Amino acid sequence: MCGIVGMAGGSMTVKHDKMMKDMLVVDTLRGEDSVGLVSTRSNGQWQFQKSTAMPLDFLEFKRVKKMFHGNNVMYLGHNRAATVGAVSNATAHPFHCGDIVGVHNGTLHGWKKDLDDSDDFEVDSECLLHNISKNGIKATLEAIQGAWALV
Repeated sequence: MCGIVGMAGGSMTVKHDKMMKDMLVVDTLRGEDSVGLVSTRSNGQWQFQKSTAMPLDFLEFKRVKKMFHGNNVMYLGHNRAATVGAVSNATAHPFHCGDIVGVHNGTLHGWKKDLDDSDDFEVDSECLLHNISKNGIKATLEAIQGAWALV
């Protein structure tokens, strides 16, 4: 299954940036199919990037390097081990659905019949986050079966 890493708190320092990068690389043990990162700045502005690249290559992308410059207060990273759907940049985490940006670890059973709008999604993770945004967390979690961890 996938791996999720992150940190949150006051303004991140260069030490925190390095730690987050190291966690993304080490977390490859939990998934080698894709990698993604969300950062949130102290002003509430957030950004995310995702790719099928390996973390060492991903961290060298200019657009990813820019995510580590500024007053970040939160990082959330994900390494995917594909269980549902193809390996592509589109199926890499995180997903942005409505007011939610999130990641999922696990595999849902019967999600194509249990979740709304499932034909619009290639992977259970994005459909799950879409349903949470659309129907709320309680209704969505009551509808699913399988393994899941969400951030």
